[in-house]
Amino acid sequence: MLEIGMILQARREELGISLEKVEYLTKIQKRYLRAIEVGDWGKLPETVYIRGFISSYARVLDMDPAELKAKFDSYQQDELHEQGEDNFAQPVEQTATISPRIFPRTRSESIQSTSAGRSNKSQNIAAVDGFMALFQKVKVLFSYKGY
Repeated sequence: MLEIGMILQARREELGISLEKVEYLTKIQKRYLRAIEVGDWGKLPETVYIRGFISSYARVLDMDPAELKAKFDSYQQDELHEQGEDNFAQPVEQTATISPRIFPRTRSESIQSTSAGRSNKSQNIAAVDGFMALFQKVKVLFSYKGY
């Protein structure tokens, strides 16, 4: 994967852009940019971030990000295959069924479900009154302190 970093570094130097300017333009920390250039993938975060870093870096250098991301993906696949971890693409057996109907379908069902949830309007009014009383106490406290 060193090849990707070498391509990006060569293009950056060809354009005469400093690593600090790339950092400013991409909002990617300089240590991550340097790690990409030298191929030190262990210092980088998760793969999804690396793909984003490569894409942003390539766009700043007026390069095609898709080509570099494809190279990175092929290197990733080769590395996983060498480690014997290429079974990640196997389908997962479904163990639970998902209910097809979560939300009410009609307005009347919606009204029925919300009215069933409320036992009494007076309870809601009491809760609001309690909140307003607490709010008034806090307001008085802060006005007393001079805020």
